[in-house]
Amino acid sequence: MLDNSEWLCAYGFIDFLRDVGKHFTVNQMTAKESVRSRLERPDQGISYTEFSYMLLQAYDYLYLHDAYGCRVQLGGSDQWGNITMGLELIRKVRGSEAFALTYPLLLRADGTKYGKSESGAVWLDATKSSPYEMYQFFVRTPDDEVGRLLRYFTFLSHEEIEALDVEVVERPGHRRAQQALARAVCALRPRRGRDRTRHCCLRSPVLRGGRQARRGTAPGGVRGRAVVEVRALVPRFRRVRARRSARVDGPCFLEDSSAHRCGPKAACT
Repeated sequence: MLDNSEWLCAYGFIDFLRDVGKHFTVNQMTAKESVRSRLERPDQGISYTEFSYMLLQAYDYLYLHDAYGCRVQLGGSDQWGNITMGLELIRKVRGSEAFALTYPLLLRADGTKYGKSESGAVWLDATKSSPYEMYQFFVRTPDDEVGRLLRYFTFLSHEEIEALDVEVVERPGHRRAQQALARAVCALRPRRGRDRTRHCCLRSPVLRGGRQARRGTAPGGVRGRAVVEVRALVPRFRRVRARRSARVDGPCFLEDSSAHRCGPKAACT
C-alpha cells in the first residue's frame, strides 16, 4: 500500500506545471467525459481542484511506472479519463507503453454510486464503520437490488441465491436475502470484526432495550462493549422527570423545548 502524498507533496507547484502540465491541453482535458458532463450542468460546474485532479492521477501512474515498473492501472469506469491521461503522460515522457483496465461502477437503483465519497458509506475497517453500521447498511438493501448484490458479494451457490430471490418475491417482510447479504459482507472483516458483528447485529433484540440493555447485557449473550456500541447509535430523546406524570400530546411534546434530543433521530427512552 502506497500513499501518493509521499511524492506529490514534495513536488513544487511551478515544477509540476513545467514537468507535467505542459503535456496536456485544456481542450484535451475538457473533452474527458468526467469533465464535460460537469461543464454541461450549470447547477454543478467543476472546481479548479477537481479539474486538475486528472493531472495528479496521471503523474501517479508515471511515478509508479518509473519506481515499480507498473504498466497496468485498474479502476472504476468513472476513472477512465484520468487513467488514460496517465497512459498519455508515460508515452510522451518515457516513450513506453502502458495499459488501462476499468470495470463497471456498482450503482444503486437510482443511479448513484456506492463509494467512500458518498453519504452513508460504510467501511470494512471496524474503526471507520461499527459492526452495527455495516450490518444494518446491507440489511436495509432494497428488494430490487439485493439479488444483484448477493451475486457480487457472496459465494452462495446459484441455487441458494435463486431461492433467496423467491423469498424476496413471496415473503419480502422476512428480509432473509438481505440478512444473508449482510452476514456474507460482514464475514469479510477480520476475525474480531466478525465476532463483534455477530454480537451487535445478529442479536438485534438489544435494540429494543429494557433493563438488560441498560445493565450492559442483553438476550442471546450480547453484553459489554457490543451493547454500548449499539445503544450509542440508537437515536433517543429525554424529557424532564417533572413532566412525566402529565399527559403530553405527541406533536406538541416533540416541539417542546423540554424534549432534549440526545441521538441522531427519533426513538424515545
